[in-house]
Amino acid sequence: MEPSSAEGNDPPHPDDRTGDAQATEASMLSMPEAPAVVTAAEHLALRDEFSALAAEHTDLAAAHATLFMAHATLAAEHAAMARDMETFRERVLAASEPELVRLAFAVAERVVGRELLIDPTLVTAWAHEGIDAIEGRDGVVVTVAPDVAASVPAGAWTQTIGSGHVLTIDPALAPGTVAVRAGASAVNIGAAARLAAVSDDLNSDGP
Repeated sequence: MEPSSAEGNDPPHPDDRTGDAQATEASMLSMPEAPAVVTAAEHLALRDEFSALAAEHTDLAAAHATLFMAHATLAAEHAAMARDMETFRERVLAASEPELVRLAFAVAERVVGRELLIDPTLVTAWAHEGIDAIEGRDGVVVTVAPDVAASVPAGAWTQTIGSGHVLTIDPALAPGTVAVRAGASAVNIGAAARLAAVSDDLNSDGP
């Protein structure tokens, strides 16, 4: 015969626990873990590390301020150099202007001389311009130097000045001279006069 155990001595089944016991166990399981305790040595180490970082930040801020001031100084020096360069450029241009004028005049002289060699009758066109400059006057006299008369065919003068005007040769005139006269009015339209006008224009071009 198997021994029987008393009903009152049987261990309780887990599902037979009361609601309060279950709630207490659940509350204990959900409680956060206690924070780790920082020792005094660790606290001192963290404080020293923070102080080092703070000192490094201060040094970086000072270095940044120094660089900012250096940048401002360089910017001011750059602006001053730009002004100096502009002043220097103006001085160089002013100093070289006479030489540039002489060079331009020499180029113009060569161009005019070459054009006259290619086409000596070019001076007849200049004479026509001189006649137009004193338009409305009768008895216009075109006076030329002997070298001009020798280099330009007589027919070219007739076509240019027409039959109402007179062509004369003046041995006293400088080579290349062509003058148009009507009474008290006179216009010099030779190569030398035209080059002189170019020189005057170049010398008058300025600020």
